Amino acid sequence: MQAVGIGCIWFARRADGDDGIDVAQFIPSSHVADIRGALESLDSVTNLRIEGNEDSLTGVWGLEDDTEDQTFFPMFASLVVHFDLLVPLRSHEKYLGSRLSAAEVETFHVRVVYEGSMPVAYVHYTVPGGEDKVYDHSPSTAVVVVRKFLEEKLRGHPVVLFQMLGPSPCHVDAFIGETPAGASDEAKDLSLVGGGYRTFYFTSGAKTAEAQIDDFVQEHQEVLAAFYMLVRLRNHARALRAAVTDGALDLLQAPERSGRWATFQHWRGYRERIDAVFEALLHEKLNRVAQDRTEAEIREDEQVDSSSLFYPFIEREVSDPTKMPDEDIRELLVMLEERRRGYFENAATLASGLVGGILGATLGAFLTFGLGDRNPSKPGVTSAVTNAPASVSAPALSPSSPAPNPAAAPTEAAAPDPPATGAAPVPPRAPAPILHPAPKANSVLKNE
Repeated sequence: MQAVGIGCIWFARRADGDDGIDVAQFIPSSHVADIRGALESLDSVTNLRIEGNEDSLTGVWGLEDDTEDQTFFPMFASLVVHFDLLVPLRSHEKYLGSRLSAAEVETFHVRVVYEGSMPVAYVHYTVPGGEDKVYDHSPSTAVVVVRKFLEEKLRGHPVVLFQMLGPSPCHVDAFIGETPAGASDEAKDLSLVGGGYRTFYFTSGAKTAEAQIDDFVQEHQEVLAAFYMLVRLRNHARALRAAVTDGALDLLQAPERSGRWATFQHWRGYRERIDAVFEALLHEKLNRVAQDRTEAEIREDEQVDSSSLFYPFIEREVSDPTKMPDEDIRELLVMLEERRRGYFENAATLASGLVGGILGATLGAFLTFGLGDRNPSKPGVTSAVTNAPASVSAPALSPSSPAPNPAAAPTEAAAPDPPATGAAPVPPRAPAPILHPAPKANSVLKNE
């Protein structure tokens, strides 16, 4: 009987520093040669062979937003990597921790199948007994041993990057026995209630272990590849949801320090943080659309056998009820943006009022004191006759000038205005002389 553990491991390309991978210049067959060289460099690897199309890639690799923890480039369209791996029993405890190894063997047959949307790894070995002995073995632990051994040994490889999708999403211990004579192949779910991992038992008419695995892979590869693709999308969706929720909760945190300057610094960097959460929310929505489209394609794919014992794992991923309250978070972000704008509007109003008051006070002081020093007060204005010096007599009237009225009383000169403060004293004026008109010539002639 063959005990089979199922996982998702592959051999990706390590990025060339910060420049990443030049996909346009990438040669798929060269990476296959690098995989072969990396595995051949391990003394524990034997019987290595790589079959399939070494130049054909699928369009599935890492997403552009870099929110995934794994590297998915390159993904081959049809390639199978076979090898045997020797892991001493004394090393099983090292890789399994406190769990006891139920593999009971040191040599594992490993087959990594690149076909479908995601690669699937099958780790199998021969165990005694039949259907009644399936609970004595745990091939799922063999997947853990193989994965951790390869991860440790290939960690320092300059080109090949060993990758896995997990943690352990397919919790199944599978077994393949021979079909009894005259009977047809069948699949049984022998899982115990509360037993943890599922237990599946399959029968095959093939006579050799290699042929039995060939039939098993051909029958279940598409279902398992679709399941791991949904697991990948689920992990990506969880990472995006975590980025949105963590960013939103971080926005609600009060400033670490108090004070007006700390408050200003808090609101000043708020716009970038809100934009980052908005961007994460957009990526989450786009991923949800891609996830829904992939789920619909899997349901419509005739190669994905819905009668397979592994199909309930797909249904479990499709029916994952975890959803993001995106509308509530969007309203929260809009509210926080309005608060940020209100803070700066109030600060601008206060600043403009203070600046206006300071400028007004400064301008008023300048007009009051500055212009007053440049234009001193002028003394009172008096007539030229009144202000004339006493030694200067008034000019005689011309014959054509009208004669003053002799009967009119002489008018007393008006007192001068007091001198302005700081001005030179004005000397007292002499009284103006009283002028009598000269006799007209016609009157003299008549008297003679």
